Amino acid sequence: MPSTRRQFLRAGTGGIAALAGCSAVSGPQQSLRMIVINNSEERHRFHLLIEDGGDELIRQYLEMPAAESPVAPAMETTIALEELPDGTHLDVTAWVRNGPRETAPLTLDCSNDFAGDALTARIVDSDTV
Repeated sequence: MPSTRRQFLRAGTGGIAALAGCSAVSGPQQSLRMIVINNSEERHRFHLLIEDGGDELIRQYLEMPAAESPVAPAMETTIALEELPDGTHLDVTAWVRNGPRETAPLTLDCSNDFAGDALTARIVDSDTV
């Protein structure tokens, strides 16, 4: 896939980044932490879709306030996951307005010492995540 400024995963600059960690099978206490940062000077409705092999697991949105220099507002939400085994491959899709839907893979990985998974998304302009 060609690399563009709208490329979803941006090393160190935004997009959606994932940190993984879980138990062998995620139980009722397993959660996914989502952090969204709005660097745009406009309010946005941030949309999040998480799928497992095409099956919708989570569909959620956040109303994001506009950035006021020098502070970019951030919101955090915790999403409860159903029981999913280690190594489950999920697709995480994010978008704002009628902008492009950006999708990134997330694999549940128990090799780290984290208590759960965390995703971060950054809204960089009026229609780009």
